[in-house]
Amino acid sequence: MVSILERIMVQYLSHLFEQFKRDERGSFSVFIVMTFTTMLLVSGAAIDFIRFEAVRSSIQYNLDRAVIAAASMRQTQDPADVVTDYMNKVETLATFSVSMDEDNTSVTLTGRRVSAVATATLDTYFLRLTGINTLDVTATSRASEEIPNLEISMVLDVSGSMSGSKIASLQTAANTFVDTVIIDDDESLTSISIVPYSTNVSVPQSMWDLYATEGLTTNTRCMIFDDADYSLPGINMATTQRQLPYYSYDGGFQTGHNFGDCKTATYAEIMPFSTSITDLQTKINSLVATGSTASHIGAKWGVALLDPSANGVGADIGGEVAAIPTGYSESGVLKVLILMTDGQNMTHYDLKDDFRSGASRMYYVTDVSEQDVTEYEAVCTENWMEWYYINRGWYSYYCHYETTTTTETVDNSGYYIYKPENGRYYKVNNGYSQGSYSSTLPGDPTAVSGENGYQINYTWPEVWEMMSTYGYGRTIGESWSYAETTYSSSSQADAQMLDACSAAKSNGIVVYTIAFSAPSSAETLLKSCATSLSNYYDVDTTDIATAFASIAVSVQKLKLTQ
Repeated sequence: MVSILERIMVQYLSHLFEQFKRDERGSFSVFIVMTFTTMLLVSGAAIDFIRFEAVRSSIQYNLDRAVIAAASMRQTQDPADVVTDYMNKVETLATFSVSMDEDNTSVTLTGRRVSAVATATLDTYFLRLTGINTLDVTATSRASEEIPNLEISMVLDVSGSMSGSKIASLQTAANTFVDTVIIDDDESLTSISIVPYSTNVSVPQSMWDLYATEGLTTNTRCMIFDDADYSLPGINMATTQRQLPYYSYDGGFQTGHNFGDCKTATYAEIMPFSTSITDLQTKINSLVATGSTASHIGAKWGVALLDPSANGVGADIGGEVAAIPTGYSESGVLKVLILMTDGQNMTHYDLKDDFRSGASRMYYVTDVSEQDVTEYEAVCTENWMEWYYINRGWYSYYCHYETTTTTETVDNSGYYIYKPENGRYYKVNNGYSQGSYSSTLPGDPTAVSGENGYQINYTWPEVWEMMSTYGYGRTIGESWSYAETTYSSSSQADAQMLDACSAAKSNGIVVYTIAFSAPSSAETLLKSCATSLSNYYDVDTTDIATAFASIAVSVQKLKLTQ
């Protein structure tokens, strides 16, 4: 309605002005009309500018709402789609178009930046009298939302199959990743935990001391988790955790042992919550490939170090990571799990409960005694007859034996293993064959330390430092599995790994997975573990660096400004 009246008024005034130009009556009237016309043009221009501002304000207001919605971290749609959808519902005095500022629009894992421009052409009513037929309306809006703090767990396979060029390629790629995501910035914090794994995951002593464990031995710092544990993201520090015993499955008695299931070297340990590029890269460069594959245990620890239940570790380290890991609902924090492997999960073993702690079935008996020893010497009238007398029994008329009895100290001390199934005590020999046995344990049960006959009963951890499970079984006529049991089969480990990934994703942790020249079974598993297929990478030695670089671009902190 307003625009029709304005058009009528403009047409009427134009008609009057034309008549006035032809009317020559009175010069003073010319002055009045010219003044009136000037005032009319100024007032009309004001109307055009008011209309211009109304259109611009409407477009600007709605464009601001559109880009704010598109920049929300809760938004899942493409920014252009969100902006277009919002602006299609807007009605103004002019027809407008919207375009995205691609140079200033981006979506990453840590932030959304959206910039858009809306333009319109407004036809003028009064300014056209001065030759200005249109006014160009432009509205620009930018909005951003970011997650400045990153908590990352890098779970890296360092099993034996990763040796050679594979471990070298991994180290190069991981070092570049660290360089990319850690930025010197007072406004944000990026912390990275390195979790190397092979047959198990080794925990550094300072971190181990924070957890309640069985305390079987000081020679291993590896945990064993039950099926139910993998469905939980954290590891409760107050609940007693099962410890992987220190034992060898092969080797003879006190020789040839391989205590490799839980590596104690520094290179094999977790590095929690580091913000130092130098320290992280030193750790990565120290990695050594050895052992079998336990991706399920690596995933469990990777998730656990992102769970708030591990904040005691951060508090123990102190400094800028004292409050890490933060709560899942903490604003401005993104938690990321990167899980990489080149192989499939293997079967893993533990000692049966009866062979883990407490008094064992193995003894050492001190048995030193004085015994009479009789020696026999052949005496013949002719020396050459002795051989025939001793070996053939000839020349007995000319030869005889002379005896000499002496007292000697004889040491029959030894190790004995009791087998309850038959009540026998087996003497330990070399650990590769069955020992001689008796129904009673030699020695004197009343003897005290230092006395002859003293019986020492070892603890199970002491036993396994002396002999392997193979040697123990062979000594008593059994196999290596007599004392061992499976705590996760290959298929069970796969299921546990999926449970760990599900626990991560259900708590908002973004999961990336990398299959590094892995078998198809591992590829299938890693695809299921990843947050989405776009978070899964299937690479070989030559392009693992590309995978880590792609992940780095997704998770690096962006400084978004409005």
